[in-house]
Amino acid sequence: GGIDSGVVGVPQSEQHYEAKRTANLDEKRRIGQCAAALVKPGDTIAIDSGTTAIQLAEALPNIEVTVVTNDFGVLSALAPKSQIRLVMLGGELRRKNMAFYGGLTVDAVEDLHVDMLFLGVDGFDLERGITTHYEPEAMLNRKMVAAARVVAAITDSSKFGSICLHRIIAASELGVLITDTGAPEDVRQASQQLGFELLLA
Repeated sequence: GGIDSGVVGVPQSEQHYEAKRTANLDEKRRIGQCAAALVKPGDTIAIDSGTTAIQLAEALPNIEVTVVTNDFGVLSALAPKSQIRLVMLGGELRRKNMAFYGGLTVDAVEDLHVDMLFLGVDGFDLERGITTHYEPEAMLNRKMVAAARVVAAITDSSKFGSICLHRIIAASELGVLITDTGAPEDVRQASQQLGFELLLA
């Protein structure tokens, strides 16, 4: 993926679930562990759908936190951890990435407030912001952003320079960006200019 994938500026097409799950797994695991370390007992967090999000769920210790999610894989990873209060956002299951979307899902977020949202990323571009392939996901994610005190994007560095069709937020709206050491120099500079915290796993 990334910058060298053929024609610049053409939205990337979405990979299949299994391909996504296994791509850059070491980086995703480290990013998940780094994200999990930010969560303290008593926190309420939202975890967006995605393969890196599942790694975060795997890494999250069995502590007294509340987790709101629309992702089936996150639910599966957290269900055995009995201290964690789980709030599942219902809706229609999209099997392509095993997460729930739609009007029901968006409505469920409406009245929630969370300390931190961990946002998965399909595309990350400093000009175009954080983008996704799937419009209902962008709509849900914007609602999640509105419900969160802090937004933390979790993404491996392969997503930098990718632009998908639907924008979620501008890079300047981020509180934290958690990625791997492959992050390009302009992203490191942007963290100072735009004022988000950069954590390299």
